[in-house]
Amino acid sequence: MTTRTTPQTATEDNSTDATSLKGSLLIAMPALQDPNFRRLVTLLISHNEQGALGIVLGAVTATPIRDVCAQFGVTWSRPSPSFVRSGGPCEGGRIWLMHGGPAPLPDAVTVTPGIHIGSSPQLLRTLAEHPDAAIPVMVFGGYAGWGPGQLEAELQQKSWLPSFGDIDADLVFATAPDKVWEAALAAMALSPGHIVSGSGASA
Repeated sequence: MTTRTTPQTATEDNSTDATSLKGSLLIAMPALQDPNFRRLVTLLISHNEQGALGIVLGAVTATPIRDVCAQFGVTWSRPSPSFVRSGGPCEGGRIWLMHGGPAPLPDAVTVTPGIHIGSSPQLLRTLAEHPDAAIPVMVFGGYAGWGPGQLEAELQQKSWLPSFGDIDADLVFATAPDKVWEAALAAMALSPGHIVSGSGASA
């Protein structure tokens, strides 16, 4: 797992390559030894020949979202979420704003239907000061990054199980962080027991 560079930002990946996994979930498998990803799920927001970038649907951190907003003179008016979630081991101070709804707000791009992402101060202000209960929001700090060919190599090593088909937005916005891994498996009609028995290693 590379932590040195960002292959591209979310708005830069317009790849239509049939092999791109952009918009898919990467479910960590027992073969992946990196403790940063144990029993975690990553939403891939960019994937092309330059590499890949994803947001880990990780645990809640100790950083209040209102503290992030205060840096930009913004007041967080939403009742939830209250804290930033861990988005990966790279650049933990980099904030990503993920929101639901049928269409992306200005300064956001669609990752997959019903899930949109951006990182601009203006999008933060829009989401913070104009709360809409119909538009769920999640705030992440950090990301997971791969260099050219690195993700493909990890997939061959069976470190990740990629999802296929549409993603239920509730997995991002309405599932407790410690339940996301099992929920992602369940959406593929799998259970942790399937993973253990199929790999010969403990999950």
